[in-house]
Amino acid sequence: MKSIHLHSILQASVLACSLIICTASWSQQSRVFWIGPGETCDHATIQEALGSSAGRQPRDELRLSLHYRHSGTARFPAGLRVRGGFESCKGKHSGTYTNLYAPATRPLFVLESGLGDATSTFTHLRLFGDNFGPRQGGVIRMERGTAKLVLDNVVIRNGSANEGGAIYMAGGNNRLELRDTQLTANEASMGGGIYCADGSTVELRSGRIEGNTAQFAGGGLFAQPGCEVVAEPARLARIVVGNRVQDQEIAGLVR
Repeated sequence: MKSIHLHSILQASVLACSLIICTASWSQQSRVFWIGPGETCDHATIQEALGSSAGRQPRDELRLSLHYRHSGTARFPAGLRVRGGFESCKGKHSGTYTNLYAPATRPLFVLESGLGDATSTFTHLRLFGDNFGPRQGGVIRMERGTAKLVLDNVVIRNGSANEGGAIYMAGGNNRLELRDTQLTANEASMGGGIYCADGSTVELRSGRIEGNTAQFAGGGLFAQPGCEVVAEPARLARIVVGNRVQDQEIAGLVR
């Protein structure tokens, strides 16, 4: 009887351990939240999804229908993936972009600080700013701290701000990576396309920062001393091109 009882305890222990392992593994799986109009969508708005549980686990993903109409500012926790371009909720990817528009005087997206390994990815989005932009970050603002943002197949247009017409990166240890992304027709006092503060890093892999305007410095990209721009000279010259600074007497980086 004792041996049977011991065997039962061992079996129960193995089962409990297996369940714990399975639960831990399951908690790390990607969760998908479908955003848009219609009964097949999980949530009507990004803010509604974030207010439920989206972004509370690593690798959570928001999938946006082409028919989604956004309003207001969305604050994202670090590590969230946002993917546009779906024909409908639960439908196929169209290969094109979901269009989102920033509210007047505020950025469209604010990315919060997170852990050093938390990477947010935005893909297949076309983001539009407003002519009455905020002080920092006409379309995207990365708050001071540590966050990594990858823009992959994203277009940002018509952003306007005092600093960072399209994107503002606060100081700390923020990192921005551009892949096949276009920043165009954005404007600011400094950093018509991107404003990169001390301690942050901009990595230019592919895409175009073109046709942006700054009043004082950095038509396409303004980097404070201490901001690192990662791209060999030939690639930098190919990606950051055709931007304009209105007041040529003000020195500063950049391009």
